[in-house]
Amino acid sequence: SVALPTELLENLIGILGMNNQVVNQLM
Repeated sequence: SVALPTELLENLIGILGMNNQVVNQLM
């Protein structure tokens, strides 16, 4: 099955959000 574009975007946003949180903690 092919994932919906919205689901892919949500996953990317979630990953980016986690990365931002880690960067903020390091900074």
